[in-house]
Amino acid sequence: MKLAFTLLFSTLISLSYAAKNPIELSVGETHATYYANGSKKTELVVTATCVYYKKFYSSGEIAVSGIYDHNMKKIERWLSYNSNGQLVSISNYREGKRHGEWKNFDDEGNLTTVVNYKKDKFIDGWQIKDESLDYKHWKNEAQETELLSKN
Repeated sequence: MKLAFTLLFSTLISLSYAAKNPIELSVGETHATYYANGSKKTELVVTATCVYYKKFYSSGEIAVSGIYDHNMKKIERWLSYNSNGQLVSISNYREGKRHGEWKNFDDEGNLTTVVNYKKDKFIDGWQIKDESLDYKHWKNEAQETELLSKN
């Protein structure tokens, strides 16, 4: 029974990934794409529970890392970096939707905004104005665009 579930689960992973992408991957496989200069562009690692994803700049620095479920929906924590390797955002997903706390940082690593989502809906957010942690608080969806455009 366990073997049958593993084979079925492995097949489902391959089919759901193949529906959105031109390759098929099974549990335990890794797939990478490369830039013309030979440096790694993307990497996918398939496990029994999820797909680990990394995207790189052509310089080799990491650009994005995160986790997909086997339906290729973003889950858990995603990290984005600038081309110098500085962390610029932390975002959280649940079943492919924005969920939880999101943080944005400037190129020096200073926190600039904190936004909270629940099931893809804006809850509230703060824009950090300076090192003294003076901030402006947004409390509704109508203000979400204003908050995020200031970043």
